[in-house]
Amino acid sequence: MAHHTAPSPLLQPLLFSADDFSNCFFRRPSQRERDLLTYLTICRQLLGAEELARLDAVNKRGRTGYTLMPIFSIMALKLRYSQLAMKQTLDL
Repeated sequence: MAHHTAPSPLLQPLLFSADDFSNCFFRRPSQRERDLLTYLTICRQLLGAEELARLDAVNKRGRTGYTLMPIFSIMALKLRYSQLAMKQTLDL
């Protein structure tokens, strides 16, 4: 018989705080990263509910692929910063 404990959202703050990891993994986003996030948020707000649902849909046949939202995000950034190649956009 396997024992199982349900995860509790109240336990996490007791284990670690953000200060415990401040020197390990986390960093503050740069101004450029904040600008990119703001631009993507505005682009997503312009889409309707049906369009957002289509971008988040997962293909049920064939191998598991990506949803269209990351591709939409990269294409929007490519247009925003006038990048010629997808590689330049990903490096940005």
